[in-house]
Amino acid sequence: MLRVVSLRGRSLRSENKRFTCLLLMAAWVLLFVVPAASRAQSTATVRGTVTDAGTGEPLPAANIQIDGTYRGTITNDEGQFALELEALPATLVVRFIGYETARWAVDAPPAAPLRIALAPSTLEMEELVVTGENPAERIIRKVIERKQQWRADLRTDRAEAYNRLTLANDTGIVSIVETQTRAFWDRGRGMREVQVDRRQTANLDVEEALPAAFFVTNLYDDDVEIGGHELMGVTHPDALDYYRFTLEGTRSIDGRRVYDIGVEPAGRLRSAFEGRVAVLDSAYALLEADLRPSRSFLFPPPIRHYRVRMQQQFSNYGRAFWLPVDFRAEHRMKVAFSGLISLPDIRIDQVSRLTNYATNVPLPDSL
Repeated sequence: MLRVVSLRGRSLRSENKRFTCLLLMAAWVLLFVVPAASRAQSTATVRGTVTDAGTGEPLPAANIQIDGTYRGTITNDEGQFALELEALPATLVVRFIGYETARWAVDAPPAAPLRIALAPSTLEMEELVVTGENPAERIIRKVIERKQQWRADLRTDRAEAYNRLTLANDTGIVSIVETQTRAFWDRGRGMREVQVDRRQTANLDVEEALPAAFFVTNLYDDDVEIGGHELMGVTHPDALDYYRFTLEGTRSIDGRRVYDIGVEPAGRLRSAFEGRVAVLDSAYALLEADLRPSRSFLFPPPIRHYRVRMQQQFSNYGRAFWLPVDFRAEHRMKVAFSGLISLPDIRIDQVSRLTNYATNVPLPDSL
């Protein structure tokens, strides 16, 4: 049965509910259930593995797209993927930051899983011309300007969303829940989702419909919610006053230059992000973000310790809008209630993907 999850806008109250949902689920599982294994199955027309051409190591979260469409998927931790092709022939476009793009023609259903090897991109060590402006700040300024232009034209989108939450403690995996939805976003009405499928370990007794796209944090946003708190995004219009950006290097990918830019708060006591972003030259768009809250980001009791690392890739699919392809997050927290109850260290690993986008299309009124 399809279930509708209505998320009217992304107010701070709704963002707090998202973090509270994660925290309460983790606390309930760790206090009252025993470890259990997940049961998952998937079917697809094309399966394969994406690896490093030099080392043979698998590449997790590589982006596989059906050329000319918004449809695709990402690889799992073992570099494996499964993707249904609606029509043949088709061409798979395989991308991973730091590697050259591969194109793989599929004329008929493969008899065996594909093995796609990506070659590392060329690291450029060219001299930089030093002017009066920090080159990283100049690049980020253009990213911000371009984002304001194309976001002004984005009114609606719909996508297929998948989200997997793995809850664990210091003894191992405790529970897993997977959700698949159809997500609908409207600039004025916010996010709504229709749950298509959900699978969870037997020890997790959750009957309510769970969203998938709602748990995806968009690191391209002006303001980014972390644990119920809003931090200024690295592409916020005022980010240049709030962050210190450093050009760490450049790469050549498919003949186009990519800038690797380090990010840190401008002040030691500011709660903001630190990490790295990758920017595509000429388009001045984010290709990837690898960010975490700075050390000054603290929670009040009962949370004694909280750390999260977030990674995300973006694509415009050959069109105007740069949209999230995936979202990967590693949450680590310690919770203690008034000194009487102390939970084991909680680990929540999240893997999400968004695919089959359609932009600026009419959305169903029946939701």
